[in-house]
Amino acid sequence: TPSPRYAFIYRWRWGVLGAAVAWSTVRASRIVVWCGLAWWFGLLPLFLPRGKQYAPLFSRREVCEFARLTLPQIASNFSGWLIFELQLVALTNVRGVSTAQVAAGAIWVQCEQALSAAQQGWIQ
Repeated sequence: TPSPRYAFIYRWRWGVLGAAVAWSTVRASRIVVWCGLAWWFGLLPLFLPRGKQYAPLFSRREVCEFARLTLPQIASNFSGWLIFELQLVALTNVRGVSTAQVAAGAIWVQCEQALSAAQQGWIQ
């Protein structure tokens, strides 16, 4: 069966919008499958507690500590990812660039992002 990328990008010629829709479709389908499996195996009550059995998962102090420790790293990651997104936006706004060239540029940016993540892992 053809992947969503094939249908959205090549078959219907949606280009970058098709890539975004395909990515969102794959992520949404994974969530639906996981929820279906949780329901099938009777695990939903563990995720959705009701009544007197409800106890907060985290205390306010734990949430504040988590935020204090993680927000700087999250901000650093988002600023790094912004560079890759800006590259894709710039690539798609160049006149005379064919769909194949945009696809090649998107692949290059994805490879560049993977290499950057690997390098970041080695540094830390």
